[in-house]
Amino acid sequence: MSIIQLDNLSVTIQNTPILSGVSLDISQGDFVGLAGPNGAGKSTLIRSILGLQPFTAETATLFDSPIRQFKDWHKVGYMPQKQTNKAKNFPATVAEFVLLGRLSTKHWPRIISAKDREAVNNQLTKLGIDHLANRPLSTLSGGQQQRAFLAKALVSNPELLILDEPTNALDPEIRSEFFEILQDLNQNHQVTIILITHDTGTIGQFANKLLFLDTKVLFWGDFQDFCADPSMSNYFGSSEQHHICHQHD
Repeated sequence: MSIIQLDNLSVTIQNTPILSGVSLDISQGDFVGLAGPNGAGKSTLIRSILGLQPFTAETATLFDSPIRQFKDWHKVGYMPQKQTNKAKNFPATVAEFVLLGRLSTKHWPRIISAKDREAVNNQLTKLGIDHLANRPLSTLSGGQQQRAFLAKALVSNPELLILDEPTNALDPEIRSEFFEILQDLNQNHQVTIILITHDTGTIGQFANKLLFLDTKVLFWGDFQDFCADPSMSNYFGSSEQHHICHQHD
């Protein structure tokens, strides 16, 4: 099943080209590492997929529906970048914050039900933070907050999970636990994942595909193909390419 199809997607902002000719097809169960230098257009691409950024394209579909007409947003979980800054003064408990993730499943009037609260409790339990349900979000540690943000993204049981550099502020041990959660979602629950990262040295431990952007697609495909691509050796240097491929092995 195709989750995302893009053919020749381009974005121009204030007469400046940000993305040019992006084409790809992401299938159900893919775990995509989205990498590239600063200013490469990674977040712009995600915003386009989420219908938040105007674009031009010959084809742009999400779950086989044109992105501009897509309505089933409960199928998509999104974890934006730098949420820890927003959590400092967020006036809600962990349970109340995660409950916001259920709103995408509702039509007007958006009434919170017992089923919604049960879904929140179940998700907090799965991520090991049910004991924090009544704690103010702002009082949590960085790792605990990341789990709360992930719970909010997952509480509607999405089929596609998009994460924008989710592990930047985490120490190595918590980062490893976070990736184990993502790996379980992908391998055991067939959740399709797109993860923006600068950490090309470790993403191959988890992702099966790599999308490398620098305003245009420099590489899109399986890690095995990346490892065999001489143009990527020229771009990264043979030692860095080997490092990325070694992590994948």
